[in-house]
Amino acid sequence: MSDSKRAEALRIARAQLATMTDKEDAAIRAAIESDPDTWEATEADFARARRGRPPLDQPKQQVTLRLDADTLAYFRSTGKGWQTRMGDILTRAAKRRQNAG
Repeated sequence: MSDSKRAEALRIARAQLATMTDKEDAAIRAAIESDPDTWEATEADFARARRGRPPLDQPKQQVTLRLDADTLAYFRSTGKGWQTRMGDILTRAAKRRQNAG
């Protein structure tokens, strides 16, 4: 979604929120309260909360690697996620060699 579309959607949402009637607000709150999967977060919940992803058992390591320009250009041309795809190919190649001998 472009920035202009996102801004327009936000403007519309704010306008709709500003025009919500007390009856609509009460209906929404009643629906939330009747939902068994919802709860009111407590201070203890916030104290236990952690930001970001959980730590990995085997975290990836950062390295510096020199590659041929055409190889790098190819992977970059495949779009977002090219580094993951390159890593997957290297992992499969290493496993094949390991299994071969």
